[in-house]
Amino acid sequence: MSVTEPQREDKRARIVEAASELFQRYGIKRTAIDDIAAAAGIAKGTIYLYFKSKDEVFAAVAEQLCEDAFARIAGAIAAGGDVVTKLTGVLDAKVGEIFRIINASPHSAELLESKKAVTAEAFTKLDALFKRSVADVLASDGLPGEAADMFIAAAYGAHQTGPGDAASYRARLKRHVAALVAGLKAR
Repeated sequence: MSVTEPQREDKRARIVEAASELFQRYGIKRTAIDDIAAAAGIAKGTIYLYFKSKDEVFAAVAEQLCEDAFARIAGAIAAGGDVVTKLTGVLDAKVGEIFRIINASPHSAELLESKKAVTAEAFTKLDALFKRSVADVLASDGLPGEAADMFIAAAYGAHQTGPGDAASYRARLKRHVAALVAGLKAR
């Protein structure tokens, strides 16, 4: 009996999901391929049909995180609303969610630092799509798309200036975005 493409994708997705949870819970160094296989409910050898190494599994986890982030960004744009609402949603979809993931794992420093080369391509692509999305939302309201970096910096700054819970972050972010939009409209 041969494996169909949907079955193959389902197994790959189970591997990536299990690895993501284990990497966040135990870190990369303390997570073995055996652990990932057990958590995914498959044989260890099956992982090697999809990935050559734990680094490749980690890269797939990063790619999935980036795909999920871009889906949230697209959802924030599609949800509509005024420019402040859209920008707040887009910025929170990437910056806020990344900080929430980092804050949820005691191994976040290891996840971010030890594998930069493995994940660089995925995150570079996400950053470009993210910046373009912010610029497009600005331009759709007649504001200069070149101001995207200023809004992105404000999203990171909002994280540094108060409680890290999602509701507090979004409220601060919305105030920052509203002030920046008002300033751009006043010029």
